[in-house]
Amino acid sequence: MTFRATLRSPYLYKSLMCATGICLIALHCYRDARTSSQISKRGHRLRYEGTSARCDINWNPLKIAITEYEDHQVRGPKNGKVFVRNYKKYGTIPRRPKFLFPLLHFGPNNQLIGLRESIFVAIRLNRTIVLPTFLKHRTDKQIKNNNSPLISPNHRIDLVKLCEFVSCVTVGEFRDICNYEIDGIIPLRKLSVARLRNLEKRIRMRIVPKNPDAYRKKFISSVGRHSRLHRFVSEEIVPRFKSQKRCVIYALPYKGLRASDRAMILHDKVMTKLMAENPLTDEENTLLSIIDHTQAPRYVMSIAREYIRRYFEDENFIAVHWRYNRKDFISRSCVINPQILRIPYFCRRMSFRHFCNKDPITAKVCSTAKKFTALDFVYRIVEKKSYLKVRGTDVRHVYIASPKTERSFISDVSKMLRDKQGLAVLSSLHLEKFLSSNYKSCDFLVKTHLQDILSTIEMEVCRSATMFLRSIRSSWSENVAINRLISRNESWDRSNDSTIFAV
Repeated sequence: MTFRATLRSPYLYKSLMCATGICLIALHCYRDARTSSQISKRGHRLRYEGTSARCDINWNPLKIAITEYEDHQVRGPKNGKVFVRNYKKYGTIPRRPKFLFPLLHFGPNNQLIGLRESIFVAIRLNRTIVLPTFLKHRTDKQIKNNNSPLISPNHRIDLVKLCEFVSCVTVGEFRDICNYEIDGIIPLRKLSVARLRNLEKRIRMRIVPKNPDAYRKKFISSVGRHSRLHRFVSEEIVPRFKSQKRCVIYALPYKGLRASDRAMILHDKVMTKLMAENPLTDEENTLLSIIDHTQAPRYVMSIAREYIRRYFEDENFIAVHWRYNRKDFISRSCVINPQILRIPYFCRRMSFRHFCNKDPITAKVCSTAKKFTALDFVYRIVEKKSYLKVRGTDVRHVYIASPKTERSFISDVSKMLRDKQGLAVLSSLHLEKFLSSNYKSCDFLVKTHLQDILSTIEMEVCRSATMFLRSIRSSWSENVAINRLISRNESWDRSNDSTIFAV
């Protein structure tokens, strides 16, 4: 019954609600005079130093010190304890719990997939999950402006909902409990001493022992001696990864769990029909529950709803994600991030193959995307609009999410849709202007994390569309599609969601 022992632990939820009255998400914010219980019931409005206006976003916060997650400076135990409490006096956490700390990597949405996999593994191993650090996308311009590539998990997921579902602790508590020392590693990819040293800087804990040659003794399984991803099924988790070591990191997860393949492609029409004859297993149902409890923060959903109400007038609309920017997805050129990995790991590999040539399907996707014109784009949307009209759903609005570098292309598409089809078209540029003008008193949103939070809000906008056209080989599109699948809004035509083009 280890599964039930791990689920629904009230530890973090109760303990963080009983913590000090310092508000959650600001690096510099004023003390709120109300009690934490009042705050947790109604949310509260944050006011930031240096601004006279209030940040008009209602939060339902957990008490997490922002410096635990967004301070990228390397600190040792003596001067690095930014959020230390006597954890034993809170909640019903076991006397000597075991922890699993996911070290996420790749892009933001790959990190989210990795987190969900990590929670699944933590449940199977009866370990408390450590709320991980998140990284911004390597192309995020605000990394250079603000000198920090890190972002708090409060901007990615609803932590209250997650920590009502599974037992979890903050990274600050984890550091304190473990005395800034990692004693176990579950490696899913090849981990060299150099790579582990870089991860040490990121989490401010010791991973590599004083004798570097002994670091493999911390490995809990035999994987990690090869460069390829180690994949496993749920039945392998306990025999492979079970250990008496208390403070364990789950290193660089992304689609290691084979069950996730089935759960993450349920949005495909053919697969949906297949599942009617071949129901989901317990493992896949658990994964879908994890997805349901790792949705976007409430304030992100609130902003997305306000945007839809104001500009789509709560009417039906088609959402499209165009991922294929030539400077990132198609080229995957090396971008140096001096704060985390002086030179990105894949850039140091002399055998690195161009992303578009790594497999036949991806090569075909890149080839099709390069040849896909604005007119092709328009035809695809008109085709879907006609399909919906035949079924009694009239669509007058379109939203197009895209990277910044593709906005000229999207502008051409938008002009053709407006002039030739009479559709009202909004895009990422419009949403960015909406955020900058309506939430300019929220420094964390406009000055610090605009590009990152913009992407999360866009995902919520696309999730709420009547129909969604996604990009193949995009984890952004993949996450939107799976979030639409588990949503309960029957007005969305999820069964006919499709890709922007076929390959």
